[in-house]
Amino acid sequence: MTAAPDELTQHADALAGAGDVPGARDAIEQAITAYGPDGPPSAVASSYARILLADRQPGPAAAWAEHAYRSSSDAGGATDAGALRAAATWAAALRQLGDLAGAEARYREVVAGLTEIGGPGAAATLAARADLATVLHSAGAFAASRVELTGALAAQQAGYGVADPAGIRMLTRLAVICRDGGDAEAARAYAERGRELARDHLAPDHPVRTLAERLVPPGPAAPEAMPGAGASVFGDGAELIDPGAEIAGTRRRSRRRTAAVFVALIAAAGAGAAVATAADAPTAGGGGQPSPAAPPTPAAPPTPDRLRLVDNGDAIGLSWHYPEQAEGAVVVSGGRTSERPSAFQTLPPGETSYRVHGLSPRAEYCFTVAVAYSSETFARSAPACTGRGR
Repeated sequence: MTAAPDELTQHADALAGAGDVPGARDAIEQAITAYGPDGPPSAVASSYARILLADRQPGPAAAWAEHAYRSSSDAGGATDAGALRAAATWAAALRQLGDLAGAEARYREVVAGLTEIGGPGAAATLAARADLATVLHSAGAFAASRVELTGALAAQQAGYGVADPAGIRMLTRLAVICRDGGDAEAARAYAERGRELARDHLAPDHPVRTLAERLVPPGPAAPEAMPGAGASVFGDGAELIDPGAEIAGTRRRSRRRTAAVFVALIAAAGAGAAVATAADAPTAGGGGQPSPAAPPTPAAPPTPDRLRLVDNGDAIGLSWHYPEQAEGAVVVSGGRTSERPSAFQTLPPGETSYRVHGLSPRAEYCFTVAVAYSSETFARSAPACTGRGR
């Protein structure tokens, strides 16, 4: 007795999950044939696209993913879960085909849609931002790629902790982006931090730990040969990379030194806290007595001020004054007023505006911006919030 199309589809998905791509393709193609002249539902078309992508068939995968995306979005809108899943597969296929502009556009749609569904700090949203950063990296936009991924990493660690494998994987991507952008010191710091976290928190055979242990040396190399270009947020088989050798010439530095450099690189991780300085540390000597040699408490550094919010419904424009004499990166944090705010974007020093997309026109939001003055000192603005209920 011939299996029903939906049973064949479920079997194909199970085979793909187990790594049997040829078996999965055979089963899904039987299912598609069984659906007859009207063709398969969009969910089945999306599954077929992912299996084709895993089978290194990006051309057909792109065609089926686009069909699934348009069918799902026509029925459920651009933020339909099926549409976003298909869009992510479509983006990964376009990347394999070398259409980086098309892949970037699709990933931006996915990020906006996932932000609408789960918020800017959701794991799926952050993973999609990491995929977007990988496409920017492949296109040679190293600065934009680094900003995007640094922001995603800060929010990932703030929301899920430093032991989360997704954040450690982002570190390996950042190491390569910095290397290709000519910042060998940052590349080494990210690589060492990734290895430390992987060794501390992941099993020896964990694939992310394996990736962290095998980073490419600093110097020019083709982006498609980089670690970190990995599978998309939905696990659609977009793995294109062959991790190279460990970064060459890395000096053995203490874990304390590596951590200090790393914190300075992603100062966004402290964006959610109030201003913090070395004066917050306990004084030496015990008994509550200050140390005789304790220096005077430094003045708090100036914060970004004049934060203004322009509400356009599904998008919000932010602008602020960047403090004089400051040199640190700007970190944008925020979220719905009913949720804990999280860092979601890191901007270069001196930036004074940012536009947040993919928001719900009905929800209320609050945002802050912060400047990192050093690895120990952060200054955050007062919040700016929407007033849609007034």
